[in-house]
Amino acid sequence: MRKFLLVNLNNTSTKLGLADEKELLAKKVIVTNNLSIPAVKRAIRQWEFDHALVGSVEGAIGDRSITSAGQSRALGRSRALAPANGER
Repeated sequence: MRKFLLVNLNNTSTKLGLADEKELLAKKVIVTNNLSIPAVKRAIRQWEFDHALVGSVEGAIGDRSITSAGQSRALGRSRALAPANGER
């Protein structure tokens, strides 16, 4: 069964979850002001996953990129999550 790293970046806290196709298996919270690559690595060091899904409030991460297994992809704004009609 596939496992997923779930990342929810918010202005106050960043939530990390490990889930399979049926349920949430584990979760961790990092204060966003303390968010760093070493902090995330410590939080998920024992987790094994096949895919990562990242969600963010506008402005929490901008257009930074993430790297996984030597591959890097720019994170852009999802149209599904963007405010409609210029709303904020």
